[in-house]
Amino acid sequence: MKNIVKILCSVMLLFVAFVTVEPKYAEASFGCEDTQYSLSDTGKKGTITLDPREGGCTDPPGTGGDVDPGTGEDPDPGTGEDPGTPVEEEIFLGEFVEYTNELGVTVTEPYSPELITELEAKSESNQKGDQLDCIACVGDFTYYSYKVYNQGITKSWSYLSNPYFIISIARGATYKSSIQKSTTISASYSGTIPSKSAVNQTFGLSASGTKTITFEVSLSGPSGKYNSRDFYYKKGRHTYKVKTVKSKKNKSGKVLSSSTYYGYVGKPAVKHYSVDTY
Repeated sequence: MKNIVKILCSVMLLFVAFVTVEPKYAEASFGCEDTQYSLSDTGKKGTITLDPREGGCTDPPGTGGDVDPGTGEDPDPGTGEDPGTPVEEEIFLGEFVEYTNELGVTVTEPYSPELITELEAKSESNQKGDQLDCIACVGDFTYYSYKVYNQGITKSWSYLSNPYFIISIARGATYKSSIQKSTTISASYSGTIPSKSAVNQTFGLSASGTKTITFEVSLSGPSGKYNSRDFYYKKGRHTYKVKTVKSKKNKSGKVLSSSTYYGYVGKPAVKHYSVDTY
């Protein structure tokens, strides 16, 4: 009986010891398996909360990191060749045709039968005197088309910048329910992309490869024993594998020759979050 009492007392002491020990800092909760996110970037102690909004971990989910592809990893995704990564689902994004307009500017437009008819007419007119109007128009009317395929994300948050401060809310302070911010981020490219213009259009980028993201941050005050809640955002990118099929076609659409290229695009995204501090 005495032994049983001793065992029960030991268990109770262990239980009390367990429940009375508090961690030095509250655990961070990130979502999206974002193991690369930490409080060390802010230089403050406290708890961090990820707010997955526009361009956040819902676009798309995955893990974080800070290395773009093409750095000599094994397999090296920066050679422009297929590293043999299995593709579960390939999404066709669009077909484009490049040509030079009347001002001598190279234009990339989505493919349409009407566009080809227009370029053919211009080609026949120009062959009689002026310079050819269509890039790669040779002899009997031919043209190059670019079909772009999204082969999925190879790495979410392949790049994250240092944090940008948004606002700090002290305990008991009045504040708006949300705040809107906007930032412009440049895409990254590696591998072989024969028509960057076509890829930019399919990924919603500008002609120069940038994207302006406007996002809304829901605001709230600090919880528990914390004195303030600071809000930050980071500029980032998600890296996608992109396949481009470049084809030479005649006016009826028959493929005369074709080549396939593989590249990687770092699509701009924003991650914002809050940090409670003492």
